[in-house]
Order: sequence, then C-alpha cells, then structure tokens
Amino acid sequence: MEIILVCQKEEFDEKHIHELEKFASVKWISADTVDLEKIPELFTSGEKIIALSPVPIGWNFPKIYSRLRNIRYLCLPTTSYEFLDIDMCRSSSIKVTNVPHYSTEAVANQAIFMMLGLMKRLPEQIKSNFLYSLNKKVMGDDILGKRAGIIGLGDIGLRLAHILSGMGMKVSYWSKHKKEVPYKYEKLESIIEQSDILFPTLISNKPTVGLLNKYVLEKIQLSAYVIGLIDSKVWDQKYLIERIKKGTLQGLAFESEIQNIHQFEGNILVLPPFAWYSKQSLENNIAIWTHTIISCLKDKPQNLV
Repeated sequence: MEIILVCQKEEFDEKHIHELEKFASVKWISADTVDLEKIPELFTSGEKIIALSPVPIGWNFPKIYSRLRNIRYLCLPTTSYEFLDIDMCRSSSIKVTNVPHYSTEAVANQAIFMMLGLMKRLPEQIKSNFLYSLNKKVMGDDILGKRAGIIGLGDIGLRLAHILSGMGMKVSYWSKHKKEVPYKYEKLESIIEQSDILFPTLISNKPTVGLLNKYVLEKIQLSAYVIGLIDSKVWDQKYLIERIKKGTLQGLAFESEIQNIHQFEGNILVLPPFAWYSKQSLENNIAIWTHTIISCLKDKPQNLV
C-alpha cells in the first residue's frame, strides 16, 4: 500500500516521513497550492492512503469522488471535516479519519486573547493609530465578576471554563449533554440572555449548522461581547456585525482569511485563522496524524469520523 501525503512543507517533517516509510512507500507532495486532479496516483488501481491537508486545496475538496480508485483511507490532519462530502466518501468505500484534541490549549489561549482585546477595545485603538485620547471608543471594561457563557463544553470549552474561572469570572455553560463539571449548566436561551461574554465553541456538523441564528442571538444583552472561534455555518455573524454598527453589542471577535478590522465599524476584532497554530499544537498534530496513518496501514484505524 502507498501513502500519498499532500500538505504544505510546514505541516509535516522528515522525521515522521521516515517513521511512515517503515510501513509503506510515501509520496510527499509539499506545496502551498495543489490541484488534486493532477495527481495521477489518485485515479490508478493500486491500494493507497491519502493523507490530505485541506490548506493547499483551499479547504475545498473537488467533486472527484466517483473517479477515485482504491483509496482505503483518507487521513486528515484537522479535527474539522466539513469540507468533505462524507456520504460520498462512504459510497466510494473511503474511510475518513481526523486528528482530535491536538490544539485545545492554543485555541483556548486565542479566545482569551480575543476577549482581552475586545475588553481593552484594541480594534478602536488600532484604527486610531494608537492616538492617546481619552474617549468612550477606547474606554476599557474590566472582566472581574463578569458572567462568561460557554456554548459547547467540549475540550476547548472546558479548558476555557478553567481559565475564565481562574480570572475571577462566573462561568456557566450549555452543551448537548449536561456534564459532571464545577460549572453551572443553563439552557441555551438563558446562557445567551444572561452572559456578559459569550464563547460559542461548537463544532460544525448537521445538528449545529444554523443553531445560533438571528432569532436566537437577538436575545444577547446590549452590553455583551461575543468571541467566536467557530465555523460561519453555525452562527449568524452578519447579524452580530450589524448590532455592533447600531451600538447594540459591545464587541465581536472572529477569525477570517479575507477580512480585517479596518473593514468594520466599532469594536470588531478580526484575526487570521491562527488559533490552532502554536509550536506545541503543530508537534501534537504531526505526531497524532502519523500514528493515525500507521493505524490505517495496519487496518486498525484510529480516529474514524
């Protein structure tokens, strides 16, 4: 069986290539952009595993499922897999794996950074070129004693809860299932209505797409802040941007590859999607991805989705 590894150079390393080569031959296609249709091995008869990063394909898997040949496993280095048509993979007998739990600390740290940036009104400071002028646009807001509402208490949500409670905030959460944790469980509507700072940390899947729509989010307090490191399919980001413009929301933070703070009015913090990207997360990611690929070579797959 052959391994076709498709990723940017920074996403893998020679050490783990050698580890994979103990079990199978490896073709490493390392480039910033890749056209999958120009990889002939994907359409030939030999059995293979595709280890595919979504970054060089622009997070957009082409509609070539029916033409793929003898791909036993498609191994992703991401936790998310919404850029794939999982049903088409299954109908083509392709098993898909992902890499869970590798960047919990990094993403939680990014959410805290975003929160502090909003509370100190960093977007307004940047847009004023850090002009020293005492006015309401740059007046900060202290976090001590504020109510933090976490929507989705997975690994990242739980780590956030630990950090926020340690910073003197009152933490409550909503999740699909109530959990044995030292934080108060609330209904989704109550979390949205009562929180001073909201942290949606939901993964994007069929049950969560559109969950945080305009009619749900309109219950957010006028004095609240929202920090969202989630897929745009889960929440109505445009509605929240409009509320910032109208002055009916105090702050909004999210990540984007194509937008920046200068495109928006008010206290909106937009960062590139680097939340996961830390030294430790990258090391974790490569190690787990490698071990998952090896488990597939042994036909004992780990981390199936």
